[in-house]
Amino acid sequence: MVDALRRARELVDPTGCVIDLHPTSAAALILVGDAIGGPVDTGGAKGRHQAATDAVAAAVRDRLFTVDDTTEFDFSVYGDTLDELQQHIHDDWCEGHIGDATLAKAQALLRAAPGRPRVRERVVINRLLRL
Repeated sequence: MVDALRRARELVDPTGCVIDLHPTSAAALILVGDAIGGPVDTGGAKGRHQAATDAVAAAVRDRLFTVDDTTEFDFSVYGDTLDELQQHIHDDWCEGHIGDATLAKAQALLRAAPGRPRVRERVVINRLLRL
């Protein structure tokens, strides 16, 4: 990703900015209401997400950009059922799936208080200014 940021620096207007948006390395969670069913097994995603954070830090260290503003926020995707949420994770995430323990706890939470399950990720957005 550092190479991509180097290329972005070449392309962005000197008065423009680059918006970086990526998940943090924090565990993605399955929730039912406010109750936590457990973490999503994301395979190697934690390392990829940390590498993206490290790449932004390297671009700042190498004086390609400065971070003008940064914010972290929760991003949730809701499913009508756990099966639908599992399918979304399977289809759209590299290596991701809901493990057996998380699935069992989320199913128990749904039996106790029916609702829509969701997966919650922590995401960071950075506005990078060219130096």
